[in-house]
Amino acid sequence: GNNFAPGQIAQMVKPIEYVLSAENIETSNGGAEIEDDAAYAYRIYLSPSKFSTCGPYDAYEFFALSANSSIKSVSVTNPSPNRIDISAILEDGSLPNQAIKDQIKAECTGEKRVPMGDLVEIIDVIDVTATVTYTLYIFSDYTALADQIKASAQSAIQKVIDNWKTQHGRDIVPAALSSLAQNMEGVYYVESTMNDKDGNPITTTKALSKDQRPIITITDFSFVITNEQSQVNETLK
Repeated sequence: GNNFAPGQIAQMVKPIEYVLSAENIETSNGGAEIEDDAAYAYRIYLSPSKFSTCGPYDAYEFFALSANSSIKSVSVTNPSPNRIDISAILEDGSLPNQAIKDQIKAECTGEKRVPMGDLVEIIDVIDVTATVTYTLYIFSDYTALADQIKASAQSAIQKVIDNWKTQHGRDIVPAALSSLAQNMEGVYYVESTMNDKDGNPITTTKALSKDQRPIITITDFSFVITNEQSQVNETLK
C-alpha cells in the first residue's frame, strides 16, 4: 500500500527470529503489483542494450526501469559531457521517493554498468502545468441525460489526463481531450479553453521535451442545453 504514514505499517506477516517488531519509518511509496505484460515485454525489447559498454540511452532506460516494478516511465538526458540525468514517473503518476531514486541509481551505476567518467544523477521530471475549462452543448432531446453525459465526458477526459502525466515528453494536444467529449452521444459541440501557467492559450499543441511531463488541471466543467435536436430525432419528424 502507498501513502501510509510512518508507524502505520507495523504488522509482521512472517516472524523473524530475534526481531520483536518492525514498522515503516517514512510514508510508503512505490508499492505496485507484479509488472504487467506490456511493461515486461518492453524491457525484453530493451534488454540487448544492457550488454553495451558505451552507455547508450536504451541501456540506461532498461536498468532504470528494472529498479522497481512501480516505475512507469523513464527519461535519460545528457545535458553536458559525461553527465547523465535520469528521471522517473511511477505507475500512479507520482514521483519516486528517495528510496526508489537510490534503487535507480544503484541499477545505473557501477563498473559494469556505465562507462568510466559518466556521472549519473537521479532528478525529478519537470512538470509543465496547464489549466482547462469545458462547456458541453447538449441536444435538447438529451436533456434528461445531461448530468450523466457531463459526468461520463469529464471522467473520460480526466482518465487521459491522468495517463498523460505518467509519460515523459507527452505533448499537450487540447483537441485530443475535447474530442473525447465531442464524440459522445447527445453532445452537439464542445467549447474548451486551455492556458499554460502564464495564462497564454494553448490552441493547437504544446511540445514537451523528454525530461518534461504534462500536468493538466480541469478548473471548470459545465453544460448548456441547446435548442438543437439530435440527428436521430430530426429524421423522425
